[in-house]
Amino acid sequence: MNKLITRLSTELAKELSIADEIFIAVALLNDKGLNFLLQDLKDSCKTKLLVGIDLPTTPEVLRRLKELENVDVRIYSNNNYFHPKLYAFKTGDDTKIFVGSSNFTNGGLNDNIELSLFSSDKDACNDALEWFSNAFSSSKILSDEFLDEYETLYVDREIHRETEKKNVKKLKKLLTAPSKDSSLELLTNEYYFIRKDYETFHPDKVDKNTSPIIDERERVRQKMFELERGLYKKINEKGWKIYRHPKLNNRVSLIELKYNKNYVNSMWLHFGKKGKERDDSFIENIRLQVIISGNLRLSSIGYGVGVWLMVGKENSSLEDRNFIKNSIQNNSFLEKLYKYILSLGNGYFLQLNNENYPCESIEQDFLYKLIKEDDYKSYFIIGKNFSPNDKFLKSEKIYDTIMDEFAKLYPLYLMLKI
Repeated sequence: MNKLITRLSTELAKELSIADEIFIAVALLNDKGLNFLLQDLKDSCKTKLLVGIDLPTTPEVLRRLKELENVDVRIYSNNNYFHPKLYAFKTGDDTKIFVGSSNFTNGGLNDNIELSLFSSDKDACNDALEWFSNAFSSSKILSDEFLDEYETLYVDREIHRETEKKNVKKLKKLLTAPSKDSSLELLTNEYYFIRKDYETFHPDKVDKNTSPIIDERERVRQKMFELERGLYKKINEKGWKIYRHPKLNNRVSLIELKYNKNYVNSMWLHFGKKGKERDDSFIENIRLQVIISGNLRLSSIGYGVGVWLMVGKENSSLEDRNFIKNSIQNNSFLEKLYKYILSLGNGYFLQLNNENYPCESIEQDFLYKLIKEDDYKSYFIIGKNFSPNDKFLKSEKIYDTIMDEFAKLYPLYLMLKI
């Protein structure tokens, strides 16, 4: 049997808890990968782990590996660049292998775009185990002398790695920057937001504070105030227990650079908790939000409008997020949350740990793991994005469109707020 795997953690977790023997060869390993291995490993399981040094596994992880008594660890020592990702499991007479792109890191197991092939084919499994045996037998045991030298050189490697990450980020920003021949070309005056509204958030303008640009932002802001008033009227008609910001000026986000980390690439309106439900500021809590942006977070559509349940920004909504993390320990809560998320339908995403996941394809075990590992340092969003020329954003439809999506997200808001 062969099949493609796009998220490896769920599959590996099943095998780790039952395997009699495990054979792993990876180019990179980090603390989260090692913790993932050890948390479900049977005491009686015989485990062999082969790690390369061509990619920068941290010295701390290598020292942890050296101290393990139930895992036989080797460092690949030949001159060739070591880049495989093999996970093999023997349980009784059965052997299974996973071969692909996933390193033994949280990114490789969960967050990155990865692809692995699972196989239980006898010939393929035997070939994989033979390859592993040859590579493992020719590799070296970790020594204190090697680790001391590795730690000295690692500092320079990490500096180069951070520089490379910044360079890649710049390149990706160029790829995702909205172009002038995008869906904005198709906008007519039938739409609530027209071309010049979106172009207020063009990359060339986001860090400027000139009078013309401030005037552009203010024009869009007045549209957002009008939208907020209409939506709140409909919210009251439905009797929903969700509230507008107590201060008129803060019902739509501010437009000055000093309030926006020195760039304004979006503008939003929001509804959330009333005063006695919260201990801190309105935006430090879970909210329903409508956002217009020149580059929707981690989205491929660039310009657009998002209808979101903003569970929390980075380092915010700590009470709500802690409540959610604790509540998923209750299986009935987790199942209910999972069913809500699945029911949202096509186009909905869950964003956490700086990655977007389509709601319709999230598995319950992965949802649990994702929330459990939330360190509150990234945005936590459940929502749907619309391209500028989506017919549902026409003036005659936009209020009903947003309220229809709010109606899907409101039960989640009630469930997830403390």
